[in-house]
Amino acid sequence: VFERYRKEQREEGEEPWAPFENAEEWSLAQWLVKNLGQTQTDEYLKLPIVNELPHGPAWSCNMVTVRGNREDENGELLEEEVELW
Repeated sequence: VFERYRKEQREEGEEPWAPFENAEEWSLAQWLVKNLGQTQTDEYLKLPIVNELPHGPAWSCNMVTVRGNREDENGELLEEEVELW
């Protein structure tokens, strides 16, 4: 998967650190992941200066009904409603 993604990046002319702005932002993200726990990372991301950085696309969630191949006691296929992000 990684190799395919990197190939697509090269074909599109994207830098290897995309979607980060530059190598410095990428290095900061790597450092945060390696050296801080989730709580410390959350606190860092709440700093006012971080809000000045460019933001990516917004997340959206849709509910989807998935029908399986197993039947319930009445012979009906089982269904489950799941979140699709």
